[in-house]
Amino acid sequence: MKVCIKTAGVTSRKLYKKLKQEKDIMVVSFTDNDTNKWGECIDGIPVESALSAVEKYKAGELEKIVIGTEMPVKICRSMYKELMEIGFAQKDILFLSIDYLKGDRKERTFMTYENFNYLQYLEFHLTNRCNLDCAGCSHFVPLIPNEEEIDFDDLKKGLLRLKEVVAHISVIRIMGGEPLLSPHLAECCLLVRKLYPHARIAIATNGSLADKKIQGELADTLKRENIALDITCYPVFYEKYDSIAAFLKRNQLNFYMDVRWGMCPVLHADNEHKFRHDTVELTCECINLYKGRLYPCPLLAFIPYFNRHFNQNYPEDKGVDLYEISSFYEMYCSLFKVRALCDHCDNYEMFSSRNRNEFKSYRKDMGMDDWIQDYK
Repeated sequence: MKVCIKTAGVTSRKLYKKLKQEKDIMVVSFTDNDTNKWGECIDGIPVESALSAVEKYKAGELEKIVIGTEMPVKICRSMYKELMEIGFAQKDILFLSIDYLKGDRKERTFMTYENFNYLQYLEFHLTNRCNLDCAGCSHFVPLIPNEEEIDFDDLKKGLLRLKEVVAHISVIRIMGGEPLLSPHLAECCLLVRKLYPHARIAIATNGSLADKKIQGELADTLKRENIALDITCYPVFYEKYDSIAAFLKRNQLNFYMDVRWGMCPVLHADNEHKFRHDTVELTCECINLYKGRLYPCPLLAFIPYFNRHFNQNYPEDKGVDLYEISSFYEMYCSLFKVRALCDHCDNYEMFSSRNRNEFKSYRKDMGMDDWIQDYK
């Protein structure tokens, strides 16, 4: 089989070394969108434009084009769409499994797009408890009743079922609430790493409890399993973050800090600014697993708590029940359908500084306006 490898970077060179060992495959070219690489050769094999590659394909000089899956999944899917648009047939665009590329599996595994059961991103609550009550929290955590705590056994069951449907996820974030408050954090990290060995796994935390909670077994687990800390720095704890960073460095823990000086309203009161796409696939990446269901964003997963707390009727949605779907393709198509709540979403504006509200973390001061941005 004569193939072309999509891109000519580091990951594609690794892919080439694997395919070079396969007796029934001949790599005839690489294709890359970087014009500076056109005309170069890798092991005597030319790097060319995508249009040149598709001409060879139409002339029968190559039969398939291969995408390596060590790249982020969203990039792999974007490449697929590009190749379809310029003339490659769906059946001739192949994804090579990450298990094969990483050496976990000896047998070569090609997937067509309909069988490409990988996700870019997943997040889930390990706990609904938090040591901050952030007005405007995009997960509505301050509005979740205390009795609605996460059942860890149910969460484990959901993650195990997810693995049956989704083979690989690029990025997984363990969230809350404040995950450092959960007694199950170390066990959860071990489970997620076992299920998804090649994912970037991170704990989303405000970091304020790091020096108290990350000790012993948890500290060892984070280092051994390469689990990062994604720390959002909130004003109420600003004075602590230098010492927290020093503690994490001293203990050789992987972490990233993002400063948050205000909160972004996540909703519009009306639905006048209609969602402008046929799918949320390329606009919404924050897939949430909650109570055995998948949602394309946290707003859809947690809007019932907002409605209940403020006696509102924003559109709700049941998401995708992991226990009712029969295939990844069915799940994927259903997951990224546009929902009624999309017309109320302020996602387009939420990272604009002019739309941030002053940070406050006092439950008694919260009102609907902390979550709502007037649409103009």
